[in-house]
Amino acid sequence: AKDNKTMLLGSPSEKTSATSSISPMIVTPAGQQLISIAEISSAPSMGMFYVEAEMAILDEFQDFCVLECSGCKQKKRTKDRKDFECPKCNRKTSLVPRFQIDLIDNTATTTASISAELGEKLLSMTAEDIFDITCTKVIAHSH
Repeated sequence: AKDNKTMLLGSPSEKTSATSSISPMIVTPAGQQLISIAEISSAPSMGMFYVEAEMAILDEFQDFCVLECSGCKQKKRTKDRKDFECPKCNRKTSLVPRFQIDLIDNTATTTASISAELGEKLLSMTAEDIFDITCTKVIAHSH
C-alpha cells in the first residue's frame, strides 16, 4: 500500500504494470469459499465472488474511476464530481466513486468494480484522493 500514491501519480508514458498483493488485507467471511478467477466466467450468474488475487492497473489509460448515482447506481462517465440530475431516477443527486481494477491470479485476469470504501482500504488512501489523483493525471495528459 505504501507505493499506491506513487503508482497512481506515475506518468502515463511509463510502460510498467503496478501490482499490489491484497490477500493479507481482506478476509473471506465465514462460510464463503474462495474460487479462481477462471471459475468466475463459468458461474451461472453474476454476483459477489471471493478470490485470492493481485490487484493491478494493467492499462495506464483504463477507466479506473467511475462515478455513479447515489440513488439508483446509474454509471456516469465524467471527471466532474458536482451534483447532477440523474436521467434514470430523475432526482438531483451526488455522484459516488467506484473503481475498476484488474484482478490477477494464476488462472486468469478479470476486471472488477469495487466500492469507494474497499478502494480506500486496498489503496490506503481516501476515495476522494484516489479520484483526484487519477482524474487529474488523465486530464493533464490528454491536453
